Amino acid sequence: MVLRPVSDVSVADWLVGTPGKPLDDLGPAGFEAYVRLLHPVEAPAGPEEFMQVLGHLDDAILLDASEHLARHTKTPDECYFGLWDGFGNLDGGDPANFLIAGQSPDWLGRFYGEPKQPTAVAAFPPEIMQGPRVGLDHTRPLDHILFAGPLRDAGQWGAADYALGVPR
Repeated sequence: MVLRPVSDVSVADWLVGTPGKPLDDLGPAGFEAYVRLLHPVEAPAGPEEFMQVLGHLDDAILLDASEHLARHTKTPDECYFGLWDGFGNLDGGDPANFLIAGQSPDWLGRFYGEPKQPTAVAAFPPEIMQGPRVGLDHTRPLDHILFAGPLRDAGQWGAADYALGVPR
């Protein structure tokens, strides 16, 4: 199933930082415990180089985490999810074109030659892309589109592919 976008983002007011008091990387203070699930780390390229894989958790890891978290909430069928819009790839256009061009074997030709695929489209319809956002910190841009749905549907945003044959 696909998560549904939330237009009333006031449900996330408890999470939003206030001017002069930015959020900690783990969220607002006051909880008994915190958990942070990091993306996997690729094998080091050199003696001190580690590359964190950003943007996507393996489906098996996400499913395991969701099942574990479901045992620790009273509402596993009604949860909220924030999709960060920090890289600009949700809007389509140049930022998304840059990201998908870099994944192609002929990436250099895509920057200096004729494009070989259509321009990337926005991830969601205008009413979602231009809708309200949850701004988690007043000191840096951390805007999120808010979604709701069952915990088991984590990661099922319903986003459009970047372009034909190029999944988002």
